[in-house]
Amino acid sequence: MSEPPAPAAAAMSHNPAAPVLAPLHAFGLSNDVQNNVLAVDEATILHPVGRAIALYNLESRKMAFVRDGTSEKGDVTALALSPSKKYLAVCERNETAQISIYHVSSQKKTKVLPQGGPLADSTADRFITAAFSSDSKLLAAATGNGELVLWLWDKGRQLAFQKSSVPYAISRISFDPREHAQGATICTTGAKFFRLWRLADGQLKPAPGSGLAIKKEPPVYTDHAWLPGDDRVVGCTDMGEVQLLERGEVKHTITSAREAGAASLSCVVAFARGFITAGAAGLICIFEGPKDEERVPYQLSHTFVCWAPSSPLSSSSASSGRQPLDITALAISPSEEMLICSCANSQLATFPIANIDILSSGSDECHFTLLAGGGFHHGTVTGLDTCVQKPLLVTCGADRTVRVWNYTRRICEHVKHFADEPLGCSLHPTGNQVRAGPP
Repeated sequence: MSEPPAPAAAAMSHNPAAPVLAPLHAFGLSNDVQNNVLAVDEATILHPVGRAIALYNLESRKMAFVRDGTSEKGDVTALALSPSKKYLAVCERNETAQISIYHVSSQKKTKVLPQGGPLADSTADRFITAAFSSDSKLLAAATGNGELVLWLWDKGRQLAFQKSSVPYAISRISFDPREHAQGATICTTGAKFFRLWRLADGQLKPAPGSGLAIKKEPPVYTDHAWLPGDDRVVGCTDMGEVQLLERGEVKHTITSAREAGAASLSCVVAFARGFITAGAAGLICIFEGPKDEERVPYQLSHTFVCWAPSSPLSSSSASSGRQPLDITALAISPSEEMLICSCANSQLATFPIANIDILSSGSDECHFTLLAGGGFHHGTVTGLDTCVQKPLLVTCGADRTVRVWNYTRRICEHVKHFADEPLGCSLHPTGNQVRAGPP
């Protein structure tokens, strides 16, 4: 008589499609996803790694996967976290544009919003931005063709559809956080485009005067945020300017970030004391206000620079060899103790935003901490090897680095920079030596 099959084998015999392996941890960051870092609580963040969405605990270094990337075919284009922190919207690029809604704590997919109704005639293959309403009941999204869609997502019901009448792409969408599902106001920005929308009679209609009060050529808005407890929106531009807008009208243009060295701004986030914006050359600019007695209600109070780890091959930024990291996205923890920065070279860094009044400001000090110790690869990983006697991995990549990873501690322990790209690497069985070079 044959022995009964092992539990795993028995499961596979009943379900041949059942996965044999499930991801445990992933090192890396997809930097081409909008909102590619989101703060769930004081110690947990969400970020994309390839087609997967990782739920990472900064204290325990443990990871779960809201989307494991093994069964999904579509690439991730944008993320949106509900204000309740319970739901995650994942915009996916596929044959047709699609958004999947996941329950964060259970990591279960709860809803898929198909390209139906008026969207059926759209040629868009992806949504490029999405946002939840303040009560987490509504979801708004924009396609690459500038089409706006509004859903009562829990019911899978499309409430409104608006086809863009201007040749400008929408790159960012958000809800007024002071309002709930009824009478919600939606803000959209993009290249030379700013407009407020309101839901009325089953349609998204431009708010009165919205987008029409910008007298001169509108700038390229790279991001925007609603100021807390206010009806104003702060928008940052690719020219390093910050604009304060009320009901679609530009009230103030602030140039102090550009004067401090921000050639371009790419992201902005509001917090209790004002707002924070960042962009090129790793410059974080903190604005505080409002101050009614001031002509410009928000003043630049602090600046900090996010530096890459020292590289002996770097020829920039003084004798230290440090390079500033261009910042592409910001997230702030619910208590506003910590700021998380996503960088253009696929790094994630944390900054103690609660300590800004005691930290030395300026470009000489670095108060940022890279996740995973030595950071992640930027670009293709071209080689990998494992160690027999120690819990180590070695990788090399197109970023001309060799990195040694400890998969028990889940950190990058060593980074070595090279002038040329190493195409292969191997670890000695003892883990004491690494060979890198041609494969």
